[in-house]
Amino acid sequence: MNLSIGKLVRWRCNKSTCRSEIKLRVGTWLEGSRIPYVTIVRFIYAWAFEYTSGDFCERELQIDPHTTVDWNNYLRCVCIDHLSNNPTKLIGGENMIVEIDESFYETEE
Repeated sequence: MNLSIGKLVRWRCNKSTCRSEIKLRVGTWLEGSRIPYVTIVRFIYAWAFEYTSGDFCERELQIDPHTTVDWNNYLRCVCIDHLSNNPTKLIGGENMIVEIDESFYETEE
């Protein structure tokens, strides 16, 4: 398969008998999102450094404040799921106190 970048970004089979295509977002957590890939990567980078306030994202990334809230919540849930599914890995270290804000562990129903 080759990554084909044009109007659509997609995987394309390079076998002459096949030539099937799959859009890059299909089957991933990006499916349904209309945000450009570069903006998604920039948002995730900013999120890692806690720079995803509504004002910042609207000004620097041209993302709607409601979308910013949705993506912040989604990335937080991704981290919570990862930590929940990998409980054997400890955070912190020797002589280090780790405080966890319980409000981040509440999920919407």
